[in-house]
Amino acid sequence: MKRFTEEEIQSWRVGFIPGLVVIGLVILCRLTGVLQSLELIALDSFLRWRPEESIDKRILIVGINEQDIQRIGTYPIPDRDLASLLKKLA
Repeated sequence: MKRFTEEEIQSWRVGFIPGLVVIGLVILCRLTGVLQSLELIALDSFLRWRPEESIDKRILIVGINEQDIQRIGTYPIPDRDLASLLKKLA
């Protein structure tokens, strides 16, 4: 078994112990929610800075209301009826 020299042990202490402290602080901050408000502010800023998205002409929203369901007579609407609707829209 290899014996570590005092110099090797000291080099591990220099990097290992501060690393553990930083990891522990980050975990503690995440668990207590200390950083959540800052994260939400940053997310809100990033969403505001985004360029405006253009409207895609290929998207169509079809609303089905209570009258439509009564006219068809069953709920949920049968797949056959939905398929024929898609064919008409395509």
